[in-house]
Amino acid sequence: MTERTKFTTTWKKSSQARKQRKYVHRAPLHIKQKLMHAHLAPALREKYNGLRRIQLRKGDKVKVLRGEFKTKDGKVEHVRLKKNRAYVIGLDRLKADGSKVPVPIHPSNLMIMELDLGDRKRKAKLAAEKPAEKNQKITKSNKTISPKTVSNNTAKSSKEGTVQNTPSLRVNQNQQSDMRGHNE
Repeated sequence: MTERTKFTTTWKKSSQARKQRKYVHRAPLHIKQKLMHAHLAPALREKYNGLRRIQLRKGDKVKVLRGEFKTKDGKVEHVRLKKNRAYVIGLDRLKADGSKVPVPIHPSNLMIMELDLGDRKRKAKLAAEKPAEKNQKITKSNKTISPKTVSNNTAKSSKEGTVQNTPSLRVNQNQQSDMRGHNE
């Protein structure tokens, strides 16, 4: 048998699903904790300056967005970092012998409807304002021109017979007609 390797801190990304699953499986708890975030309800987003997600905690009231319990809601009973799952009160499955078993749900399939603000650190984090740049909407006066827009504009001007602005495409209408005749 081979010896299990340590968690790598230099791993950046991979398009292979097996490597992504391996990274998450072997991650230490402080990194798995960052993966335990759930969406905030639209009303809470407005209240907390556009914050989209927050870490899931025991006591939060959540709504299930996906799976067999879709549209059901309840309070989070407990959260398992090692398994990356949350357990919601009232969401149980019946076993063959008739006993009930709580159903684990991935946090990405939950939406937080009400926050449990019993923790001072969590309150402080939510009270802190986000930077003003992220909250501002982009107006037409602040709009930047992308390279794609520039290339579209120069393509239009070439049809009109004017010289294009891009150095690699400086061709006027006469040169284009010469090139067409040359290819035929």
